[in-house]
Amino acid sequence: MQEFQPEHYKKLGRWIARLHNIGRKQDAINRGFLGPTEDDKWPSLEKLLNRVSPEVIQRYEKAAVQIFETLDDRLLDVPFIRIHGDLHRGNILESSDGSFVVVDFDDMINGPAIQDFWMLLPSDQTKGSIEFENLVEGYSELSSFPFEQTELIPWLRGYRIINYAIWIMNRWNDPSFPKLFPDFGSYSYWAEETESLEKILYRA
Repeated sequence: MQEFQPEHYKKLGRWIARLHNIGRKQDAINRGFLGPTEDDKWPSLEKLLNRVSPEVIQRYEKAAVQIFETLDDRLLDVPFIRIHGDLHRGNILESSDGSFVVVDFDDMINGPAIQDFWMLLPSDQTKGSIEFENLVEGYSELSSFPFEQTELIPWLRGYRIINYAIWIMNRWNDPSFPKLFPDFGSYSYWAEETESLEKILYRA
């Protein structure tokens, strides 16, 4: 699917509601829990810092640690369910009959329901956008939308930015990765990453 139209978001909302209604029935016992119980995130961050450009390392570390700690704290009282975990537009295909086919469940995890919404939006804007409103409308036909979790979105976005860099780092020995991410490790890469994390903190 190349482009989402408003009506797509309503259909997606209904699809996600079905997924979550099933996900609430039990934990994914062989999968992790997003955030607090991911024990490897701190060692992974420490390893990542060895690759950060010295010009921005202090700023990057300060922002990353604050995002990790804040998200951990805010997730303490949030109910976790089985979720897709990496539900962005690239993982959604539209079949010939107009229905959706969702792929790439590799990152399926136990986490907050809102995680399966924010990556589908075309911008950082959530409440007030036609896309968000249509997702909510579709989802609400089959399940109760977790409005109280929308405050987690900036922190989940920051968490993903950091973990995406960790994902690249952990696969850097694959010959294809330096070709796919030629700027990884450069000053410009880390300066942009640092600014993205700091913007999340400033807007929080």
